[in-house]
Amino acid sequence: MYSCQNNNPSQINSEISSSEKQAVENLILAYFDDIWSSFDTTKIEHYHSKDFILFEHGQEWTKEKIKDYMLKQLEKGDLPTRKNKMDFLFVEKLGDKFSFAYRNSANITRADTLVADVQWLESGIAIMNGNDLQLEFLHSTWVPPSEN
Repeated sequence: MYSCQNNNPSQINSEISSSEKQAVENLILAYFDDIWSSFDTTKIEHYHSKDFILFEHGQEWTKEKIKDYMLKQLEKGDLPTRKNKMDFLFVEKLGDKFSFAYRNSANITRADTLVADVQWLESGIAIMNGNDLQLEFLHSTWVPPSEN
């Protein structure tokens, strides 16, 4: 018989400190600013665990796929400016991992003209890798404009 139960209660909802919660929130904010706003491919390894995966709108994105996408965008030039805003729904500690969910809003402009105002509902898992907090998993669902 298979079960979704975790028989080890110490792995469920460990006490999270305010500094741990803030570290997870800071990780997400910095990640979006450095990777998805600045297209800084040199920071991909810093933010992602070795087995990182992103599920977004039916697609699987690995670190390599993200880097390839970023490099193609950089080659095109004339990159838009993206300003992110996160509204965190929760951050929890699950044993040695952190789970989180947030609403992500991005204003995308080009030459000071608003091109798009996009929103997503996102969740994920972060882990400690030595002294670094890294993203292990992200799931992103686009929120249609009529539901914003």
